[in-house]
Amino acid sequence: MPVNINVPGSVSTGLNDNSSSSLGLVSTDQSLKLPCAYRDKDEAKDDDDCAETDLEVLASSLIHFDFDSSAITLASQDRLNRVASFILQEDRFDRVVLSGHADNVGTIAYNLVLSARRTTSTADYLKGQGIAPSVFETHAFGESLPAKSNVTDAGRAYNRRVHVELE
Repeated sequence: MPVNINVPGSVSTGLNDNSSSSLGLVSTDQSLKLPCAYRDKDEAKDDDDCAETDLEVLASSLIHFDFDSSAITLASQDRLNRVASFILQEDRFDRVVLSGHADNVGTIAYNLVLSARRTTSTADYLKGQGIAPSVFETHAFGESLPAKSNVTDAGRAYNRRVHVELE
């Protein structure tokens, strides 16, 4: 599967621009949309919000990874299972866009490759759930688009992610 690797400072010709709003991280009121699988110790999230399986919740999901890993975590498996079921039940999505990211630990080149590995493992997992390989579009951004500051451990943990967007 070809992976688009976006080098910081270069002009992207992809279908999506590189803003956080195009990645589904910022809602229309400019507030940050946090995924259910991510919990910040200072931020409470209602369990009822995480139980929803509607279009708004599953059409734009974040999958988080451990440090220097592209392995799908148990929390992310649950989220990806829900996304896959939704795709198969709804039968209205033509594309699954996967955008891989990394924190800023390591070299720029290493983090680009790591973010590509993350999109590949996410796509492979979804394929294993019955999603057709032809629908995937993947992008690797490395550390170039942090959603949170890389100054803290919590920020770096949040930035180790793949954004799954259904179109």
